[in-house]
Amino acid sequence: MSAAAPSRREPSPPLEHRRAVGAMVRAARVARRLSMGAVGDHIGTSSVMIHHVESGRSRMPRARIPVIAELLGLEPQAFERPSLAAQDDDEAALLAAFRHLREDERRALLELVRP
Repeated sequence: MSAAAPSRREPSPPLEHRRAVGAMVRAARVARRLSMGAVGDHIGTSSVMIHHVESGRSRMPRARIPVIAELLGLEPQAFERPSLAAQDDDEAALLAAFRHLREDERRALLELVRP
């Protein structure tokens, strides 16, 4: 009896992480007024795959992360590190808006929320 070949497929991140990344992707896509189909076409996948990523059902394929990150103005590391991904749609929307502020606007906003 032969041993099973090792799988080349990486294990899927935990559901909480996939949902956080999905919320981040959705908020960035909506902020840029892009449809799921437009994002899918741009990165070489389907709108169904984008829907699955946004809902937390699937993870974004590693090879497509740099392309979608650039399209949506996200950091590629946010797809890998849960601490960089928003926890829900509201947080993701705030993060996307913050990233589009001018530097002086960012500093002013941070002064309001820092102790």
